[in-house]
Amino acid sequence: MNLSNSVKMGLSVLRYKLTGRRIPIAVAWLITGRCNLDCHYCKWKDQRQVNELDTSTVKDMIDQMVACGVRLISFTGGEPLVRDDIGEIIRHVKSRGVGCKLNSNGMLVPKRIEELRPLDLLQISIDGPPDVQDGLRGRGTSQKAAEAIETARGAGVKVQLIACLTRENVSRIDEVLDYGLELGAGFCFQLLTPKYLGQEEVESCIPPKEDLLKALQYLRRLKRSSEPRRKAIASKLSELDYYCDLLENGSPGCVCPLVTATMMPDGTLIFCGNGISQDSYDAVSLGFREAFSRLTIPECDGCVCVGKLRLARVCRLDMAVIREMLGLWR
Repeated sequence: MNLSNSVKMGLSVLRYKLTGRRIPIAVAWLITGRCNLDCHYCKWKDQRQVNELDTSTVKDMIDQMVACGVRLISFTGGEPLVRDDIGEIIRHVKSRGVGCKLNSNGMLVPKRIEELRPLDLLQISIDGPPDVQDGLRGRGTSQKAAEAIETARGAGVKVQLIACLTRENVSRIDEVLDYGLELGAGFCFQLLTPKYLGQEEVESCIPPKEDLLKALQYLRRLKRSSEPRRKAIASKLSELDYYCDLLENGSPGCVCPLVTATMMPDGTLIFCGNGISQDSYDAVSLGFREAFSRLTIPECDGCVCVGKLRLARVCRLDMAVIREMLGLWR
């Protein structure tokens, strides 16, 4: 995000801290459930046939979000680039002076690159070197994702890689990081959650806890070191610390304040994609402000969304995270 919008987000956090009132600061939006891949561990496959909002309604919802104070909208899916109007949607977000990032599998990035230029951040899902990537997402996807990164960087679009820790890569962290160095981009690591996954996907994709902890502790040591591979770790040290603590000590419950929300393809608003038995409201019929005001914090097995987690800790004035965001710590 540019400096102006970062300052506005900071002021929103400060307003929340001073008043204690729920303020929508960031929204994660599954802008479509459709996807051009069939990744083994996707938890949103049940959204593929859901009717998505049309362009006009999407723009109206964006306007409502901004009017309520939202400073960052993150598009995901499904695959956002399967929408013909995604460029128009991105431009509308940016015209309202709001930060915008998008998560993609990269397959359509070269074709749609001109529409992606306004983004503050393009996140591309890559779980490791070609054999890992192709095994989880389909043959040839690694090459196309690499082309997407090269195209985006050539167009001046900031790129970050998102890697979920799976049985395929958890014992190959050095190879994953070396691949990131080869691609010229850093990995932000995330945990998988069994929520919404079938038993087969859980058994084939989610690593044993001891393997996850070993990998995360190794990443944490590297992050604190001066080794070259450290440059391929985009995850913040505080996030790696959180994940290690989660695996060692169990979930503390939801740690996120009511400053974020998740929008589903049909306009249903929920608190997040990891809550248990949570409320949901139709933001189109109720209006975004009213739908957000009705949300409550659900039970939680532990946050796995690094963006949501980071904002939550900023709202608690966690100085370690604030220093990281200001670039004072690695």
